[in-house]
Amino acid sequence: MDEAFPTPEDAAKGHDPDVRVVAVEYSPDRRFAVVFLEYSPKSRPTPYEVLCERFDEGWASSIGGSGGSGWNWKITHETPSGELGVLTRWDPPRAEWDTPPPPSPPTSEDARPW
Repeated sequence: MDEAFPTPEDAAKGHDPDVRVVAVEYSPDRRFAVVFLEYSPKSRPTPYEVLCERFDEGWASSIGGSGGSGWNWKITHETPSGELGVLTRWDPPRAEWDTPPPPSPPTSEDARPW
């Protein structure tokens, strides 16, 4: 962990002053949080989401990515039966915890010829 912060919001924003926190969703055990952000909120807002994890020292950002384009999934842990994570969506911002990865979309090789 590079730096610990007192809240997941602080960890997700880092030291960037041009970010607005839209929402925060905590995992049931409060070990993880997804922070929904908007970059450049004064001009053309860009949705972004960051998975943060809580440690003894504080909160740290883990995985981030642009949001607002449907569902997104991020791994949080592995179990004997496979990976589990958080499924997020931006309309309104929400998170579903302990979900398996979504099925991969079909590739062009999977498509049936018509």
